[in-house]
Amino acid sequence: MVLNRTLRLADRTKLQPWFKYLKLFLTAFYKLPRSEHTLVWRGVREDLSALYPK
Repeated sequence: MVLNRTLRLADRTKLQPWFKYLKLFLTAFYKLPRSEHTLVWRGVREDLSALYPK
């Protein structure tokens, strides 16, 4: 939660303590095998329900 909050800040200098963790995470992420059947969920702070009518 702290990382998410920090990522949303306009002041990018606050991310500096997270650089090593983010580098490790992204390095591992890009080593995962690719799959066209993968679904990835992304959280946003908006109500997007109007964009997807039933």
